Amino acid sequence: MPGGDCAGDWSWSVPSWWSICWVWPCRSRGRPSWTNALRDSPCSSWCSVCSSVYRSAPCSSRRSRSGECCGPWSNGDGITGATCLYAIYDPVTGACGVARAGHPGPVLVHPDGSVGFPHVPVAPPLGVGGTMPFETTDLRLPEGSRLVLYTDGLLKDRDRDVDTGLELLRTSLAAAGDRDAEATCETVIDTMLPERASDDIALLVARTRLLDPGQIAVWDVPADPAAVAPVRAECGARLREWGLEEIGYTTELILSELITNAVRYGSPPIRVRLLRDRSLICEVSDGSSTSPHLRRAATTDEGGRGLFLVAHLAHRWGTRYTPEGKVIWTEQPLHDGTAATTGESLADLFLGAWDETAL
Repeated sequence: MPGGDCAGDWSWSVPSWWSICWVWPCRSRGRPSWTNALRDSPCSSWCSVCSSVYRSAPCSSRRSRSGECCGPWSNGDGITGATCLYAIYDPVTGACGVARAGHPGPVLVHPDGSVGFPHVPVAPPLGVGGTMPFETTDLRLPEGSRLVLYTDGLLKDRDRDVDTGLELLRTSLAAAGDRDAEATCETVIDTMLPERASDDIALLVARTRLLDPGQIAVWDVPADPAAVAPVRAECGARLREWGLEEIGYTTELILSELITNAVRYGSPPIRVRLLRDRSLICEVSDGSSTSPHLRRAATTDEGGRGLFLVAHLAHRWGTRYTPEGKVIWTEQPLHDGTAATTGESLADLFLGAWDETAL
């Protein structure tokens, strides 16, 4: 909801098997201001810190009645910065990591309808805190909870202070009852929006859910190259149980490369995890924090092509850091009509991994 004196507020959620949800207000106007700021700001590094903590499930709904999306801002006097609230939810454990930089904290609506304000330590706004670390708060969210993120324009008004706004937010969320995320947004906006908003408003409501145990498969892998083939075979058998034979060949190739890399270059404990939801997620974790790097191998190199193949076979892939080490993950879409990888297409990928200038 645009106000009269501000450029806009941003709410965003990542459409993946994990959800990164955040809200972000801006104090500069126009697309160039926020795109340039995003490119050169400390926000990307801050988001990397937060993203390393948890995996998550897709957020249910968001409602952003705002001006243009924007990032770090400048007030024209040399003072730069942006506030942000960032949450990552894990649909396997129900864990949620939350961090904030100069931003109002989240609201948690429990399945029984009670409303609480979890304590999340606040750090300085992005761009003005120097090298101060951002502290992540770990929450445990029961299935069916609603996590509410918002910008301060929702609370502030000429006729009320922040404390009054927080209490009004609590009562409006309680009044929303067990409505879905979209209806909850409508209830809150209708209750709290003044006749003439003096600040922009962004509101995001995410309802949590957990994956069924039958959608999860986990294997512990010995740090022995001989263990790769048996684990790969067990993963293939589980894919057949799930009715995912069409991507079995591709998935086994991906797992072979990732497990081999973990055994060869990582450190124990090594674990493989498959998650079946809207897409198939393959995760291989180990106790090392060393990050793999995608590169094009030269003709004379004996290795270095595995990650290249993984990047081409998977729809998405990446690295996530944890307190115990790292996780390499891949994502493959399910039942979207995409042709399965064949021997010929794999050969094309393999040839593409060679240094063309050396052929």
